[in-house]
Amino acid sequence: MKKKKKRALTLRERRFIKALPTSKSISEAMRKAGYSDSVIDRGLADSPFRKTQVLTAMQEALEKAGISDEKLAQKIKEGLDCEKVVTATEKGIITDEKAFPDFATQHRYLDTALTLRSDYPNEKLEVEHTGLIEVFHIPLKDQNWGKHNEPETIDVTPKKDNQDEN
Repeated sequence: MKKKKKRALTLRERRFIKALPTSKSISEAMRKAGYSDSVIDRGLADSPFRKTQVLTAMQEALEKAGISDEKLAQKIKEGLDCEKVVTATEKGIITDEKAFPDFATQHRYLDTALTLRSDYPNEKLEVEHTGLIEVFHIPLKDQNWGKHNEPETIDVTPKKDNQDEN
């Protein structure tokens, strides 16, 4: 049997891997690597983050730096449990302090964990249809139905080019 040749990473893919640690999001890392806005707008499904060669290179780089899967899991767990300490002061002296869950930071860690596990669905739905369509917004498991049960009508009729209106 023939072995498949391992494809070398493209320049953009290498730049993407290098930009990830200093970027706030995958989209920002893609932008720094030179990907076009149209590719970035397609979302995570089309990102280099999904390519086997890129993932393998990223995993090798992490292992080389001593960052194991166990260490990443532990850091994510710590981030999911993090707290914010709020202090009360009087005349510049701390008189009381209390710890509260830091929900914003916890959310970022949860988002990272779900992204790493590929738990997000593809963000865009392509529809080939002309005319009107009704979109039903279905809430997630623990959300209130509230306004979500009202359909939204969207006109997807192709717009004709602006011609002389005289």
